[in-house]
Amino acid sequence: MSLHHYLGLKHEFGADPKDGKGADCLLLCFTLLDEAGVYRPKFNPVWLKMAEAGLWQSLETIWNNLTSPVKAVEAGCVALHWNRPTRSHPRLGISTVVEDNGNLGVVMIHARKGVVWLPLTTPGLPQFNFRRFHQ
Repeated sequence: MSLHHYLGLKHEFGADPKDGKGADCLLLCFTLLDEAGVYRPKFNPVWLKMAEAGLWQSLETIWNNLTSPVKAVEAGCVALHWNRPTRSHPRLGISTVVEDNGNLGVVMIHARKGVVWLPLTTPGLPQFNFRRFHQ
């Protein structure tokens, strides 16, 4: 499927974006990596349970251990970021770097707009920690 198939899907915790009804950021990330033929680890359903329980620091540690920092951002990278970092209950998000019409951008889930693709040059993007899953 094309990236454009997912744009606009609303955020729904645990939703598989391939169903076309909603998208969870982790499942969307893994779907986009699969479609691009980029390695990623086997999905562990415990990660969703951890997210549901608000164990964001633990998830960040797990995902940092499964990935390596990148020297240059390119399609197929993942971007870890904190949503609402200044609020009392920040949440960890994971987005995917995707090329569209020769431009790099991140596919992420916006609370009100749903799944969006934003050029990396977009003002006001979260502070991303760009990484790649290692085999």
